[in-house]
Parts: sequence; structure tokens; C-alpha cells
Amino acid sequence: MVGVFRDFNQKSLYNPIAPLLVFYGPNGNMIQLKMNGNDLHQAIAQVDKTWRKYFPQLPFEYKFLDQDFNSQYAADQKRGKIFAAFSLLTIIITCLGLLGLTAFTTQQKQKEISIRRVMGASVGQIVGMITRNYLWLSLIAACIAFPVAYYFMNNWLKVFSYNPGLSLIPFVVSALFIVFTAVITASFHSAKAALAKPAKNLRTE
Repeated sequence: MVGVFRDFNQKSLYNPIAPLLVFYGPNGNMIQLKMNGNDLHQAIAQVDKTWRKYFPQLPFEYKFLDQDFNSQYAADQKRGKIFAAFSLLTIIITCLGLLGLTAFTTQQKQKEISIRRVMGASVGQIVGMITRNYLWLSLIAACIAFPVAYYFMNNWLKVFSYNPGLSLIPFVVSALFIVFTAVITASFHSAKAALAKPAKNLRTE
């Protein structure tokens, strides 16, 4: 049988698709099978039994094709886990620092907050006033970080032979996450300061 089939990746995506010739070898000791993944143990046992029946002198050894493909990206997966762990640690440290900075700021502006509350300002207005500055700082930090991230990610994608290009979705999701984290973190102490009794803070005035 002679035929032509579509190109496919024989190796990892780091390598371009190379020409391939497939020959029929009836005397080979390697067989590729497409199996049902619902009950692999039973399927492997059945193949083992059939193999031993026709090739009793050859040992039965098997491996899965998806495991071979996954092994080509083991280093990338390990780097991904390391970057994810450091990213999570960075987010935690940032939130702790933002909490501390918000606590320090609200402590300095406690009397101003109390006066605004006495003058009729709502809790939402106080929280919005305090968190607005941190929101702008977060957006400025994102504007600085995103071009740097784009540069390094774009250079990393150039290593692959088939580069799909960068999408804006990860950057948009990251920006939304940054804004959400900054607002939630900064709102904690600002809401606590806004809900405090003004008479207690203005007692010494």
C-alpha cells in the first residue's frame, strides 16, 4: 500500500516538521496499537496474552505514546511550576506589603476620616478615596510590567518552530486580577477605619 498523509509533529514543537517515510516491516518486533482508555489494564493484559502466544521468545514491553510526548516537555513543565510558585509567593508578599501600607496610611488619616464621617461621608466614599491611590499605583505597575513580560514571552515563543503569537487575553486577565487584588487588599483597613466611631478618634481634639 502506498499513500500520502498529512504532515504531523514527530518530535516536540521546538523542532519543525521533517520529511518522513513510513515502511511496512512485517518482521519487526514493535507494534503500535490504538487502545480504548476506559479499561487499560484489561486491554494491556489481553495484548500481553496475545503477544506471548505468537512471540514467546520475546519479552513483552510497552509504553504509551502520550508519555513520550509529555517527556519532551518535562523541563517546560518544571519551569512552569517554579514560575507559578514564585508568582504566588510574590502575590502574597505584595498583598502583605499593601496591607501594611494601607494600615499605616489609614492610621495617619484616622482623624481626617473621622471628620469626613461626621460631615456625612459614607463608608463607600471613604473606602473609594483611600483605595483610589492604590488602584492607580497598581495600574502604573502593570503598565511597566506588561511590556517587560511581553518582551521575554515573545522571545521565548521564538524558540518554537510554529509560533502562534501572543494573545492579549493573559494580559487583560492579569490586569483585572491586579486591580481586584489591590482593591480588596486596600479596602480591608480603609473599611475598618471608616467604620470606627468618630467620637473615639476625635476625643483629644
